[in-house]
Amino acid sequence: MSPFTQHTVSQEHEKSSIHHVESTDESPDVHTDADEVPSGYWLSFKFLGTVLAIILLANSLFIGYVMPVNILAIINADVGMLSSLSSVELLF
Repeated sequence: MSPFTQHTVSQEHEKSSIHHVESTDESPDVHTDADEVPSGYWLSFKFLGTVLAIILLANSLFIGYVMPVNILAIINADVGMLSSLSSVELLF
């Protein structure tokens, strides 16, 4: 099989694998009133897991970045002014 034939075959395969997706201008109604929330939703595993994940994310961001940067600032104040401290904080 020549390179030209291989190229043509791959182009035909790409053309045949394209699917048409219809789109509509109508957006689904995603608004839900408090009366429409199913009972037990606020105590469901999925909702409590989402809240816990958000809390753990905020804590890990605080512990992982804010605390070390603040500690570096305190060390810098005790030792003396270092010109490279801001680059250390950005790289951290």
